[in-house]
Amino acid sequence: KVAEIYARHLRSTPEAILYGKGFNQDTVNATINTPQALAPTAVPLLDCLDVEQFRSIASGGYPMSEKLIFVGEELECGERTSSVKVNDKAMEGAIAEGEIAIIDPDKPYAAGDVVAALAPGFDGLILRKYRVRAISDEGKPKFDLAAINPDYPSVLDAHASPDVQIIGRVIGALRKF
Repeated sequence: KVAEIYARHLRSTPEAILYGKGFNQDTVNATINTPQALAPTAVPLLDCLDVEQFRSIASGGYPMSEKLIFVGEELECGERTSSVKVNDKAMEGAIAEGEIAIIDPDKPYAAGDVVAALAPGFDGLILRKYRVRAISDEGKPKFDLAAINPDYPSVLDAHASPDVQIIGRVIGALRKF
């Protein structure tokens, strides 16, 4: 498994890593000398309760924080990607409390995706499943923001509230093992 990871990052094969079969030093050098290989992407780590920061992001602003986390290139983070430490168990089964969710406001989201949102009745940012119930006559989705854990509230008829703001799609999570 480790050889597969190294092989993927070095654009090689596990056999080349383990046994030297088909080893090509030029390919390895070209791969490890790229900016992506030398430095993973730095993503701001925001506080879930920083509602004004998230409203700014929803309006096109960039996340700002002195705290950073580093993620690998496989997440394909955009310039406005940010992260938050999950502070509840609403999405248990998808993202656990204490994990760090990576949020990209520029990635499109669709039914079934986990999104980060601000909603009335919640103190800060929430993560919920974007659940489309119907399409309006104007072609706009009628949606709920559903908690996976039934012990936590969903935001029903979220489309009907002007105060519900979807900040972005959750594109990944950093887990502790």
